[in-house]
Amino acid sequence: MSEENTTKFRLDEKNLPRLSKSQSQRLDSMRDEEIEQAALSDPDNPPLTDEELAAFRRVPDTKAIRKALRLTQHEFAITFQLSLATVRDWEQGRYRPDQAARTLLRVIALDPKAVKRVLEVIQHLNTQLRSKGGKMGIQTHFDKFHDKIKLGQKDDAYKKARERDDSISGDVKDAFKEAGYPVVTEFIQGSLATSTAVVPIDGDYDIDRALVIDADSAPDNPVDPKIETLEVMESRGFKNAKIKKPCVTADYTSDSVHIDFIIYKKSGEQHYLAVGKKNSDENNREWAKADPRGLIDWINDTSGYGEDADEIRAQFRRLVRYLKRWRDSQFSEAVVAKVYSIGLTVMAKEQLQWSFNTEGFRQDLIALRCTVSRMLDATYFRNEENDQYRVSVFLPKEPWRDIFDGSSLDTGTQFRNKLQHLKDKLIQVEDLTDERKQCEILNKLFGDDFVVPDPPKSESQTSKAVYSTAGVVGTSQGG
Repeated sequence: MSEENTTKFRLDEKNLPRLSKSQSQRLDSMRDEEIEQAALSDPDNPPLTDEELAAFRRVPDTKAIRKALRLTQHEFAITFQLSLATVRDWEQGRYRPDQAARTLLRVIALDPKAVKRVLEVIQHLNTQLRSKGGKMGIQTHFDKFHDKIKLGQKDDAYKKARERDDSISGDVKDAFKEAGYPVVTEFIQGSLATSTAVVPIDGDYDIDRALVIDADSAPDNPVDPKIETLEVMESRGFKNAKIKKPCVTADYTSDSVHIDFIIYKKSGEQHYLAVGKKNSDENNREWAKADPRGLIDWINDTSGYGEDADEIRAQFRRLVRYLKRWRDSQFSEAVVAKVYSIGLTVMAKEQLQWSFNTEGFRQDLIALRCTVSRMLDATYFRNEENDQYRVSVFLPKEPWRDIFDGSSLDTGTQFRNKLQHLKDKLIQVEDLTDERKQCEILNKLFGDDFVVPDPPKSESQTSKAVYSTAGVVGTSQGG
C-alpha cells in the first residue's frame, strides 16, 4: 500500500466506528474457515504467526494482583512505594506500565513479601548514605532552604501586601453593595489558601481574592461587577488595571503588590465564575460553573495519606514550593508566567511520592526526585512532532478544564525538558555523599536561597586558628 493512498485520522473516543447491522449479520454468518481465509488474503493486516504470538509479553494485571493481596489502591501504593495516581492510571488503562514497572509487578505477584523487604532495605541503605556528616544529611540544607522561601499570609514579609488587600477589598465590597449585589462571603484563593506560597524572587507579592455575591441579586451580565472592581482600582491609583477573562487584575503603584479579584455568584452550594472581558459580547461572557472551594479542599486533602497524614501533607507542600522556586530560577520571565503554579500543584498532588526513612525522618530529596519522575512518566506531556511537546493538565474539580489550554509547543517543550534536567540532577545529587557538592548542584537548580556551605577547614588551618586564639587570650591575661 503506497504512502500517498494512506488516510490518517484520529479516533473520536465518544463516537467510535461500529459495524452496521448488515455487516454484523454477514460476519456472524461466516464460518471459521472463511474468517481465517479472509484474514490471510489481507496483505496489510495478516494474522500473526505462531512465532510472532510467542514473542508477545502479557502486561501484568495490576488490579488482579492488588485484589489477590487484598489491598486497597492506597495500601498497594504505600506498600510498594508507588504513586496512587499511577496505580489508578494502570488499573483504568489510561497509562501502561513500562518495562521496569512490568517486571516489578510480576515479582510482586510471585513474592510480595520479598519485594516489600527489599524496598525497605534499599530505603534504609539510602538513608545511611545520605546521613553522612549529620543526623539528617542533605535534609538539613533542604530545611534551611524551605525556611527561606516559604510564605504565609501572616508572615511579616507579607504584611504590606495584606494591608493593601484588606484596604482595596473593603472598597470593592462597598461598590458592590451600592450596585445592589452585596458580597456574601470572601476567601483567599491560590497558593496562600493551600500553604504552598513562596517568597517571590522579584519581590512582587500576589494576592488572589475571591468575592462571592448571591445568585438572586447578581446581575445577568457577569462583566458588570468586574467593571465595578476595575473602576475602584483605577480610582485608588492602581496601575496596569485590566479585566481579564477570569478575573480583574492590577498592580499597586507604590508597593510591589499584584492583586487578582475573582468574582463568583453562588446559588446553594454551587459557585459560578464571572467569565468575560470588558467588551465581551453575550457569546463570550457567562456565569460558568466552578468549584473553587472544592479545588482548595482537594489540594489540602489528606484522606489518602494514612496515619502520617500531617507529615505527608507537610512534605507535599514543601515539594510544591521547591518546584515553584525551581521554575522561577530556571525559566525566563516570559515562560515563568506560562508554567502556572496551579498546574505544578496539581501535577505534584496527583503524582506525589512521599519519602521518610525507617526512623521517620523526612527525605525531601528522594521524595522530590520520585515525584518529578512520576510527573514525567504520566500523560501530561504529549510528543506532537520532532520531540516537541504539548503539556496538558486538567483541573480535578469543576470546570475540569485543561489548565494549559492554548499553551504553545515551545512552553510545553521547555517545561518537559527542564523537568527532565531537574530529575537527572536530583539523581546525581543522590549519588553523591559530599554535602557541599550536593548543595552546589542544588544551588544551580533552585537559586541562591539554597546556600552552599563553606568548605571545611584543613587540618593546618584549624591548628593555626587554635594557636591564634590561644595567643590572644594569653596576651590579654598577660596585660
